[in-house]
Amino acid sequence: MSSQSNLAKVRCHHNLCRLISNLLGNILAKHGGDAMTTQAARKTPFHLLVVMSSSGPSSGELFLDDGVEVEMGAEGGKWTLVKFSAGVGEKSMTITSSVVNGEFASSQNWIIEKITILGLAIAVKMHEFIVETSAGTRNGDVYNIRSRNDEKGGFVVTEISTLKLPIGQNFKIDLHFQGGMKYQNPTK
Repeated sequence: MSSQSNLAKVRCHHNLCRLISNLLGNILAKHGGDAMTTQAARKTPFHLLVVMSSSGPSSGELFLDDGVEVEMGAEGGKWTLVKFSAGVGEKSMTITSSVVNGEFASSQNWIIEKITILGLAIAVKMHEFIVETSAGTRNGDVYNIRSRNDEKGGFVVTEISTLKLPIGQNFKIDLHFQGGMKYQNPTK
């Protein structure tokens, strides 16, 4: 049992590297919790994976619907489209969302609980963390941000937890670093 578990970890790490090499500059969204059915999975919070690229901003889209209606994208229908973007500067990083038909996602109480960022050059220390939504602006708790090198030392993993961002609302997250930053290709 333990040998199979170790093998799975090795494969996962190898596949993660392959996935990252194919996804530079992308943002992926997934349900954060385990569930046995699609219906149960829809009740778990979302996690974003932001893979930075030295060639420019990262972006991604998330389309959510009720899984029942045949017509997708009808005005006022049971669907939401979210477009994400992220960019990094010398002393800051910004992650934004732009939401179309957010009423549906809001009615489902879907939230983004955690964001994982790959591709920053060093484990960062946050000076300031600001979240803007239509509900207002708040300072984030820098104690909910962790940066560490991956197991092989090839890239930095930065995680922002306990966000509770409603998917149905536009948001902007500004992360301000102490010291300068540079992008690092996570596949090297």
